[in-house]
Amino acid sequence: NLIILILEYGENNTKNFKIYKTSELGEIIWEKFLSIGIYNYGTKIIETFDKGLIIVGYVMEEMDYEYNICLVKTDSLGNLKWYKIYGVMGHDYAYDVIANKDDLFFLGNTHINNPNTYDIQITSTDFLGNSLWNKYYGSSGNDFGYSFFPTYDNGFIIVGTTESFGSGGKDVWLIRTDSLGDTLWTKVLGGGGDEVGYSVVTTEDSGYIFTGYTFSESTDSYDLWVVKLESENRVKQLLIVTDSSGARNRVVSKLNLTTDDSVKLYAAGYGVLEQFVGNLRVAW
Repeated sequence: NLIILILEYGENNTKNFKIYKTSELGEIIWEKFLSIGIYNYGTKIIETFDKGLIIVGYVMEEMDYEYNICLVKTDSLGNLKWYKIYGVMGHDYAYDVIANKDDLFFLGNTHINNPNTYDIQITSTDFLGNSLWNKYYGSSGNDFGYSFFPTYDNGFIIVGTTESFGSGGKDVWLIRTDSLGDTLWTKVLGGGGDEVGYSVVTTEDSGYIFTGYTFSESTDSYDLWVVKLESENRVKQLLIVTDSSGARNRVVSKLNLTTDDSVKLYAAGYGVLEQFVGNLRVAW
């Protein structure tokens, strides 16, 4: 079965969560509508060990034009069990969530350390959404985290983008942490243009693969970028897909990426894809 999370417009231009459960053939088994605030944006939905669902995203509860991170728990039929709101000042966003048997973890972006710039945030909660700890990553510029993935030692690998470090503009920023979110090492990758990392997974050989886009390889287009870190200091570019028309709409949207083993890779986004390299073939 498949679980699908979409944005649905309501009355007076409100925006709400809509959950569908479908069969493998796409037939709808049930659907649920959830509204926490005036504007509700869900960015990730996962199944938990009790067969319920967790949604992470951000909501505007009142017409104060400030978004806060929201964590929503439902039962196996999509009925609301609880929700929690997290935020300090300005806009706070969350883009990814991980659950294990004991805790929840979400990855977000926050103004908590500086009202003028964003830092990356990991928050650990219990299964009622109560915060256990928070960790922040960033410096003087805007730093955003878009995806994280558990590692073999119960830590995390985070991917996003940084304006605080690197070659100028935006560069891909990878952060490796331990199980409590403390930084073990970081890696910045990029050239003279902008680079953003959107999704990351671990591989069976204890490496990491991330996807995103780069503007450094072309003079007039954003290109799909797939890179493997075989270790902290050994980087291998697996795939770059350019748009020969030079269209500036080559920006790749949020990617969802999984590996079945060390060579199979699946990605989804939008654009005209023209190349494949070795065992990596891209199909849209």
